[in-house]
Parts: sequence; structure tokens; C-alpha cells
Amino acid sequence: MTDIPLTWPLARYKFVFAVTSPIELPDYAGSAFRGAFGRALRKTACMTRMSDCSTCPLRSTCAYTSVFETPAPAEHALQSFSKVPNPYVIEAPLGGRKHLDVGDRLEFSVVLFGDALQKLALIVYAMQRAFSYEVCRGKASLQCVYLETEAGDEPIYEPGAESIKPHAQQLTLTAPRGEADKTLRFVTPLRLQNNGKIYGAKDIEPLPFLTALVRRIGLLAEFHGDKPNLNYHALREAALAVESSHALSWQNWKRYSSRQQKSMYLGGLVGTWTLSRVPEALQIFLELGSYLHVGKNATFGLGRYEILH
Repeated sequence: MTDIPLTWPLARYKFVFAVTSPIELPDYAGSAFRGAFGRALRKTACMTRMSDCSTCPLRSTCAYTSVFETPAPAEHALQSFSKVPNPYVIEAPLGGRKHLDVGDRLEFSVVLFGDALQKLALIVYAMQRAFSYEVCRGKASLQCVYLETEAGDEPIYEPGAESIKPHAQQLTLTAPRGEADKTLRFVTPLRLQNNGKIYGAKDIEPLPFLTALVRRIGLLAEFHGDKPNLNYHALREAALAVESSHALSWQNWKRYSSRQQKSMYLGGLVGTWTLSRVPEALQIFLELGSYLHVGKNATFGLGRYEILH
């Protein structure tokens, strides 16, 4: 199997705001955060003011589409695409519905991958602008942006500073040493799909999960970084040998889509899942997935898991 890189163009940033008008956080507020961020990013980056990005002559070079609506290629060796993964993930506060009053602190994280890292200043400005308009019925003022590392949070920007402080924009993982058991804890719903149907607790297996994880990361690297030399067939064969046991259960979740003007049901699996005798290569993808999430609606925070051991 081709060696999997240990260093990837990836960073997690913590955004800290002070609430200036009461905010009502819904369950899994990442959907609302993403919508507000997207609107602010488009207002900031759009040059033509066209209503439809798909017909814009600047679509292939626009900072907004490259981050928020990555254009799918006309042709691809693996398959045809209607959508490709976007290079960000919003990790909103956990804990369900919550009222935040004036002066309260609001924290959440944004994970950026590949080329999106070079647009950090624009992304920070757009997020700052989004919360100055309205998010979850309220407003907030940006206080600081931190780079999250294993050593602690490193402040890289405060409003009024001339620029973002230079910092490392890559993640280097520790090399695995042989097969290992890995226990994951899904803290937001995992939505894996097969022929239009979302897997439930009774039919979830390691293969579709690991396949989706490898595919997501491989496509992110291809469209937003350096094209990786991944042997997908060998990785799939390795995934076939992984066994598991789980304490996953279905959790319902409903959100309202302002774009589609209707309520949407986005339930999925939460809880713990132990994968047995995971090969070294797939352990690397599991580590990356703890940053980049997996499954449908990953960009606004679903499919988020922690590796317990």
C-alpha cells in the first residue's frame, strides 16, 4: 500500500465572540453559522453581484466559490460529480439549545484545509461580518481568533491588529505503530448514505464508514491541495478486514432551511464505536477525520467524533 503522508495542510481555529444582542443557539448551530458565514463571505468576495454563481464568468477564480461552493469538475477519473467537498468545517458549540445574553462568551471552531488556509484573513473578516449582522436572532463582536494546537491555544488575531500573526498551517500526525483498536465517540450525528438511505444502528459497518472517510479526505486533497497518490483499492481491501462493536443510537434532528423554505430532518448516529485491528494507513485517516468529520453535512459540523483511545 502506498505510504500515507503524515503532514497535511490543515489547521483548527477557535473564534471567540462577545454577545452584543441576545443569541438563541439551536441544536447543532453549525447549520445557522454556516448560512450566515456564506452570506457574509459572498457579500465580501463577490465581484459581479450575479444572483447565480453557476453562470458567473469569474466562478473558477472566485474566493467565495473556492471556499463555499467549490465547482465540480466536468470530468473525473473516478466518477462524475455534482458536488465536491468544501475545504472548511464549522464546529459549533455542543450541548443543544442555549440562550446567550449580552456580554456572554461565544466560542466555536473552524477547520480549514488546503488552499482555504491562504484565505484565512478573508474568512476571519467574513465571520466577523456575519455576527455583526445577525446569527441565531442575535449579534456578537469578535474578540480573538486562536490557532488550536495540542500544546494549547495560540492567539493569532484580535480586531484592530494590522494582520494575522504568522503561524504553522499544517498538521503533522504521529506515525502509527502496527495495528490498533480505536474507539470513536460521535458527538454529532453521523449520516452515511447508501442508495439514498441513511445507515441506522442495525446496519452500520466499518467498510462504508472507512470508505467514506478515505474518499472525503482524498477528494479534499485533490481539489484543495496536492493530489495524493492514494491506492483506493488497497485501502478498501484493508477496510474489509476491520471488525467492530458499537453503542450507537439514532438521534433525530430537524432544521429549517431558509434557502429551500422548508424543514429538513437530518438525524444520524451518535455514541461510541470501537474498530478492531485497524491498519496503520487507516489510523491516519481516522486521525484526520477527527478534524474533517465524515458523512453528509460535515461542513456544518455533523459526523464529528473524538478518538477516545
